[in-house]
Amino acid sequence: MWSHFQVRDYIEKELSAVDLDRLMPTMVLNPRRGKNFINDMGEAEFILAMTSSNKDGETVSVGDAKALHTKLWKIENDTWNASRTETLAQRNPNGGTGAYDTFDEGQLSDPAIYALVYGNQPPPS
Repeated sequence: MWSHFQVRDYIEKELSAVDLDRLMPTMVLNPRRGKNFINDMGEAEFILAMTSSNKDGETVSVGDAKALHTKLWKIENDTWNASRTETLAQRNPNGGTGAYDTFDEGQLSDPAIYALVYGNQPPPS
């Protein structure tokens, strides 16, 4: 399943004239989120949502909105059983607050991590 921010990033990359805060806000009660954003609406509603969510002074054409809808559904159909990392580009895990540092797989094999917990004893196997 795509995350809300993966979908936002992809839409921003494909149609920079779309105001994402107007289209799919993140800080409201029960916003449309992630993959459900496109799965819950048909092509006509998607095009209307895109064309009415343009940034001030910019326009989103019906053709561009329709092309984006087609691309998103092609990604959905082509990657039905694919892992999330293959579906849309991942955000940089080192950006922002560093909350993802604890999930760094490379750190799991670092003996210094286990020394903090087990002292000089080897970690249990």
